[in-house]
Amino acid sequence: MQTTGTGTSRTLSLTAAKDNRELFKTSVPIEGQVSDAIATNLNDDKYPELFVFVAGAGSGSYGRLVGYEFMNQGHRPLTLPELSGPAASGYMGHDEFRVEGSQLLRSFPVYRPDDPNSTPSGGIRTVAYTMEPGMGLTVAGFSDAPAQTP
Repeated sequence: MQTTGTGTSRTLSLTAAKDNRELFKTSVPIEGQVSDAIATNLNDDKYPELFVFVAGAGSGSYGRLVGYEFMNQGHRPLTLPELSGPAASGYMGHDEFRVEGSQLLRSFPVYRPDDPNSTPSGGIRTVAYTMEPGMGLTVAGFSDAPAQTP
């Protein structure tokens, strides 16, 4: 995996190989920078996934996933479902991603209506995603943690 380009418009190049044999190669335009990458198998089937997390350019650093599931005869792209409904309330970016057990977790600060971009006061929301065999990522639920008091 590598990124090329200057500024915030970059190209993410991915290559997967096994036993010195190239299995997959692609290039994807991204806005921002790669914040992390994880190889996992969320649904514990025989097909691993690769998640590349991108922090968008700008003050919001909106998170994006570039993901693939690798199968016997190829691969399929994986995307995060659109953040919507109550889980999206107060969302203004600043995403952090991690894998715990069989879930992909996305955490971000919650903004109240009068909060400036630099000072969220609504705590931290964590959205959990799961992956059933043969399906993409789905929202399993979300939880809120209260704001830390100074």
